[in-house]
Amino acid sequence: MVSITGFLGGNKSSNLVTAQTDCIAISLPVNILRREFNRGGELQRILLLYVQALHYQVSQNVFCSCHHTLEQRLARWLLFYRDRLGKKQFRLTQETLADLLGVRRSSLSAVAVDLRQRNLIHYSRGKIMILDPEALKQAACECDHSISNEYKRLFDL
Repeated sequence: MVSITGFLGGNKSSNLVTAQTDCIAISLPVNILRREFNRGGELQRILLLYVQALHYQVSQNVFCSCHHTLEQRLARWLLFYRDRLGKKQFRLTQETLADLLGVRRSSLSAVAVDLRQRNLIHYSRGKIMILDPEALKQAACECDHSISNEYKRLFDL
């Protein structure tokens, strides 16, 4: 789910959406989503829980940006992508990661080089492979785990 404005009553999202990795994206006309949401029932319940989970995720991301090192945050995002995509290798440029983390590419590159030298990851030309997920988990902060637990709690997963 990219934007919540469609079912919360807004007419147009101010978000620009870009697929950052190889994935499948589906678009649904807002009038159909709004009509189904307004019927109540299961879709409405799921979407409202999603808003609650999204709020938690955004809050946790802000906390993470303020309190964790760049290495912890990079390791967390790499594990996030691995878990969501179900792959240990994926396409993601350093520029995209630097933007996600709110840092200069040169800062991100220094941390990525260190992770590569410790044989936690391998990267080349926008392809990243996680070599040692357990060691990468040790380097990561606990924020992704916290966010995943909130989604599990809300959706009884």
